Amino acid sequence: MLVLLITLFFSLSVFSQHIPGAFGIDFGTHIKDIDVVDESKTSGGTVVYIVLPPHRVPFVKTYAVETTPRSKKVYAIWGRGEVSSKEECVQLVEDVAKRMEKEFGVKKKKPPFKAIGYYFVAGNRFAIVKCLNDNGAWNIYLQFYDGELEELAKREQQELNKDR
Repeated sequence: MLVLLITLFFSLSVFSQHIPGAFGIDFGTHIKDIDVVDESKTSGGTVVYIVLPPHRVPFVKTYAVETTPRSKKVYAIWGRGEVSSKEECVQLVEDVAKRMEKEFGVKKKKPPFKAIGYYFVAGNRFAIVKCLNDNGAWNIYLQFYDGELEELAKREQQELNKDR
């Protein structure tokens, strides 16, 4: 059942050698076209939108996106879910990583940071699936980024800072 749900999740949003987005949200989508339920700011001032995406995964409870500051285009998409144990988290990471590897058409890699998980690179976009222990609770994270739009976000932020 879980494999079927993971297959549905990725088949709706990911194609071979390309990462268009996740959870039914494409990179570059304007924030007005997404169901936003809340927003907050990171310590660095980046606005993070909590969203309800078109395609949800049973083990993911929180979904978020970041956008370019001026043009409001999505460049980062995240999903996070709490699991009952490290073993469950590791198994989910392995299952999701296998699916991502097949769908992205690229080999999974161990991340250059300390975490249980993998990352995938397709052009200027990348995805990460990982387990983290957050204050005693195990969480699985699915993170997707568009490097080109992230650079646009940095340029737009610099322009906004100049305008102040």
